[in-house]
Amino acid sequence: MIENESKKLEGQVDKILQLSLIESNEMTLDKENVDLHFLIEEVISRLKLIIEKKEATIKLLLEVEGFLIKGDATHLSNCMYNLVENALKYSGDFPKITVSTFTENGKNVISVKDEGEGIPKEFQKEIFDRFFRAQKNDQYKGKGFGIGLSYVKTIVEAHNGRIILNDAYKNGCEFVITFLN
Repeated sequence: MIENESKKLEGQVDKILQLSLIESNEMTLDKENVDLHFLIEEVISRLKLIIEKKEATIKLLLEVEGFLIKGDATHLSNCMYNLVENALKYSGDFPKITVSTFTENGKNVISVKDEGEGIPKEFQKEIFDRFFRAQKNDQYKGKGFGIGLSYVKTIVEAHNGRIILNDAYKNGCEFVITFLN
């Protein structure tokens, strides 16, 4: 258990350091052609044990043909992992998650939806802030450090994209990533 927690902490510290480097323009992303559908499927595969343990249902609706972007595969993978893992962590028992890709207004979009409790309205504007955790009392005690969504936002923006929490989605949470190029 100590080793597992140590690895989690190491990963969080690494994310903080990477965020700092990216924000100070001292780190360059290793950009290559990345197949986002392959990346999404790989992330789901990496999360297989958690998915099975939580008895989760993951639905993939990957509609964009040839969804390639010029990007850093490692960081983009970390972003998708973070979004799906959050959906698994915060959706209660037997999570139902849908990851979809589609084209809207000529732009390629990734959506990660869950059917959990959602994020209370009072916290929605701050969820992408570093170290912010949307919680009341100790409801999410031990589940994170509040840097994951900040990291995701920084990486998405470094790839000429935009991420939002769809506040019109009422059945849980929906994070929407739109790539602008």
